[in-house]
Amino acid sequence: MISPSIFSVSASAIILAGCTTMSSGTWNNLHEKMRDSPQTRHRLIADCIARQRGLNSHQKVAHAKLVNRNVANYAPTYCRRFLGGIASGRITYDDYLKLDSPNADHSKVLKLMAGS
Repeated sequence: MISPSIFSVSASAIILAGCTTMSSGTWNNLHEKMRDSPQTRHRLIADCIARQRGLNSHQKVAHAKLVNRNVANYAPTYCRRFLGGIASGRITYDDYLKLDSPNADHSKVLKLMAGS
């Protein structure tokens, strides 16, 4: 089971990757574009993987645990699952907003990131 502190670190990294909280309009545009354009989705996954390289070791360990991979090769799985969840609608805007709250129910996102 993923500890709340590990999830908080990972959630913070997800949110900070965009620097600010997205508006619902931006979220909806992102969802539609990724759903309808494989090229956009592949580009965003590649960008996400590149950003993962810049994380500190504590963040990398937390992300690797979320996706049940080792630290050496977690990034592609992590990025595909998270961005795929957005594209498919399995991660909603409300789920995204809850990532900023350590007391919110993150079970849906945790299951998706674990591969369920």
